[in-house]
Amino acid sequence: MNQLISANEARLQKALSKQYRFGGVVMSLGQYLEENAWKLTEFEESKIQYNRRKFNNMNQSEQEEYEKKLAVKVTRYYAEFADGSMISIPKMLADLRKARTAA
Repeated sequence: MNQLISANEARLQKALSKQYRFGGVVMSLGQYLEENAWKLTEFEESKIQYNRRKFNNMNQSEQEEYEKKLAVKVTRYYAEFADGSMISIPKMLADLRKARTAA
């Protein structure tokens, strides 16, 4: 169990240390989230994106299978900032934010 906790901690640190360009400045996701006030936003979206061309080239049984795949939903997590901009964040960061706000 201890190894699992340390592995998850390493994954979280990797996600927080990933470098992005925010407004012309390169910084880690963790730094950006610390410097800017944000709230957690969750959306349920289709796991795959609809492709009209692909759908029209299928026969009926393939189309039914494709529609079933489209019906599968997945929860995506976003950090929403005061200026209205949003960035996608990993589920681990969302869970960390929920734990910190609940405490």
